[in-house]
This record gives sequence, structure tokens and C-alpha cells, in this order.
Amino acid sequence: MLRRVAAAVLIAWGLGAGLADASSVIFSNFGPGDAFDLFNGHGVTSPMFVESDVAEGFVPQATYTLDAIRLAADLELGSGNELDIALAADDGGHPGATLESFVLSVAGVPTILTASSVLHPTLSANTLYWITAEVPDLPGEFVGWFANSTGGVGPTASRPASPPLWFVFNETQSVFEVTGSPIVPEPASLTLVGLGVVGFVARTRHRPSPVKSISVGSVPVCGELPVVPQRRLN
Repeated sequence: MLRRVAAAVLIAWGLGAGLADASSVIFSNFGPGDAFDLFNGHGVTSPMFVESDVAEGFVPQATYTLDAIRLAADLELGSGNELDIALAADDGGHPGATLESFVLSVAGVPTILTASSVLHPTLSANTLYWITAEVPDLPGEFVGWFANSTGGVGPTASRPASPPLWFVFNETQSVFEVTGSPIVPEPASLTLVGLGVVGFVARTRHRPSPVKSISVGSVPVCGELPVVPQRRLN
């Protein structure tokens, strides 16, 4: 019994360590083969245009730490090639505090860009988060963030230069993917739990059996009855 419990603890420890190292897709609206819509999307622009900053919302179904963000974009107009994106918390239904920010280089052709996390912030289950995108305040900057081709609809926000407030809509989202590592108990915690289980089983196995009480006639007798020698009948 003890060997089986110890083996189960070791297996759980190994599975926990493996899960901690595995990156999972938290959210993605890319199509098969990383497909996306080349003809539609949102413009991430400098303040001279009507639409300026753009954000897309998503909700993790479990708790993770962030690994990476992927999206598809290109430089439509301007002399710069910078796209600033961020993972943001929610603030009453619109993007709030920045949890981690990234600077990406955008080419003049449609490209899938990847932002790898350094801080690995925690993404809690069933909680709304936002991927925000903006460009530097340079004249005439226009980056196209392509739409998804799967028909995925969700919370989309835009923030013009004036007033600098987020306006949220439920519409076809820009294409993006968020990956992360599931949060599992630390190996040390699993070991402590396993040792506790082993100790409990060991204590249970070595616990003395309770003394049974029986009655002989009207006299209660505790413990075992003395052995009475048998007499041979002639």
C-alpha cells in the first residue's frame, strides 16, 4: 500500500513539473494554418486619424502565466515601423492598467508578429483581459491590424486622440493569439502533500485494533477468552 501511494506521489510530481513547462493556447482566433483576413481589420494610427489606439478583449478559461502574444499586422502608411502592444487588465469593461508592454517592428507586408513575455504576469480564470495596440505619435502613421477569418466576435475597443476615452463594441475582432503556462502546485508542495498522505497511511496501518468485548452468559468479558482444553468422551 505504501509503495503504491509513494508511486502516485512521484507520478503527480512528474505530471506537475511537465505541465508547468508546457505552453498552452489561452485564446486564438487564427484560422487553420494561421489564416487571417487580408482585406479587413482595424487601423492603429497616430492622432491625426479618426481611429487611434485599438484593443481586443479575451477571457482565459483557466489560470495561466503569460508566455507570448501573436498578431498579424502591416505598415500601411508612415515612415516608422513600430507597433506598441500591451497586455492590460480590465477596468469596468474597458482596458485598464498595463500588465506588460512590448515594442514590435512592423513590415510593409502582412506579417505575423510575436511578443514573448519576460514578466510572465498571471492571467486568472474567467477574467477579462485586453491586448492593446498603438503607434508612436508621428505624423501619418497607420498600421493595419488584420481581422480574424473565423468570424470570431468579441469585445473590441478604440480610443481616439480626443477625447482619449475607450469606446467598446462587440464586433469581429482583430486576429491574435495568447499562449501561457498553466499554474500548477510547486513540486515542493506536491512532495509535502505526498509525505502527509504516506504518514497518514502508515499511522493507520500500525494503529492497534480495538479490544472487542463479548459476553459469556451474563458476565462481560474483554479480550480473548482463555482456551479450554477439550475432554475426550469415552
